[in-house]
Amino acid sequence: MFLSGICANTIAMAMMLLIAVGLLLGGVAGFFIGRSTSPRPAPPATTEREAHLLRQVKELSAELQKTARERAGDLTIASQIPMIVKRLGQRLSPGAIPGIAVRTTKEIFLASAAGFFALKKEEGGFQLVEGVGFPAGWKGIRRFSSTEGILGAAARQQIVVAKEEYLAGMKGWPTPPGTLEEAGFFPDIAAPVVWGGKTFGALVFAGAEGSLGAKRPYVSMLADMVASAFQNSIAVETADMEASTDPLTGAYNRTYLVRRFESELRRARNYTSPLSVLLMDIDHFKQVNDTYGHAAGDAILKQLAALIRKNTRSSDFVVRYGGEEFVSVMTSANQDQAFLYVDRLRETVAAGEFPVPGNDVPLKVTISVGVSSFPDDGQTTTDLLKAADQALYTAKAGGRNRVVRASRVGLDGKPF
Repeated sequence: MFLSGICANTIAMAMMLLIAVGLLLGGVAGFFIGRSTSPRPAPPATTEREAHLLRQVKELSAELQKTARERAGDLTIASQIPMIVKRLGQRLSPGAIPGIAVRTTKEIFLASAAGFFALKKEEGGFQLVEGVGFPAGWKGIRRFSSTEGILGAAARQQIVVAKEEYLAGMKGWPTPPGTLEEAGFFPDIAAPVVWGGKTFGALVFAGAEGSLGAKRPYVSMLADMVASAFQNSIAVETADMEASTDPLTGAYNRTYLVRRFESELRRARNYTSPLSVLLMDIDHFKQVNDTYGHAAGDAILKQLAALIRKNTRSSDFVVRYGGEEFVSVMTSANQDQAFLYVDRLRETVAAGEFPVPGNDVPLKVTISVGVSSFPDDGQTTTDLLKAADQALYTAKAGGRNRVVRASRVGLDGKPF
């Protein structure tokens, strides 16, 4: 009974506690429900300090976004450096480098204008060699000062010059004459291309997204890469030239003839175009050496080679074949065209005067020439040279100072 009473009392007290808790919870819930449904009071007016803090937060956010974009741009540039190194590290001719440099750097810096200006002091300053976004009449024509303007500053100081620095350092207006600025073109940055302590040109960019002054390390690096590409290209070209050139006359040598002649003949065959060979020999050259000495003979060889090269088309080439013999290969020229050309050259040589050391009176020189042409006189380089040599022998036997065509054999076996 006692235990049952205790249980009953415990149960009753528990029931009362549950009811009290329920009432309390209900009151709290009602309070919050009432707060949620009742109108909220207006927020207090923003203080000047809070407004200042908000502005600082916005400015910081904008600065962080700008920094993020710049870092992303740096990563983009850095990721493309290996590709640039590969492009400029290839075996390139000097003339191919400016185009590669301009296209590559324009893409990297997202510039609307990019160009390579070569410094040609003998022609009066900088000249646009390759560019995108520049006036059409500038390339290869207009000259710019090598001492004034942003180009001049970059060339003189041999450092990268940004537009902001240049404008800050200007002493006054108007802009100096003969400059990009006078022409209404304000580059974002100019980077000199320097090697051996000399400025050979400059990379110029304009219309880039953001300031290129912040990209100075990359711009400077790319300018150095371009300079190295030029150095390597010129070194290779010089080595090739020395290996392919006759040291006395400056004409190509027989090694070059073998390589180039085969290439030109293959092209002529592929395009069904004519090609002609001129084999020239100085008349009575042994007498010159015997009478006036080998120094005189060398002088005549050098002067004659220079004369022949001066009168040779850019598509053709001249070779010192041996001794006093020269070969000229004329592309896209049939036998009639080759004959007319070399006969005029023969007349020019005969009319000229050739000073030689140890003799006050210039010497007179004549040449004899044999002409052969592809495809009529031969199908191979050997056959064409042999046909020209036979024609030269005929010219010599016929009295010298003349041009003879290779004999062509008819169906009856007789030459015509």
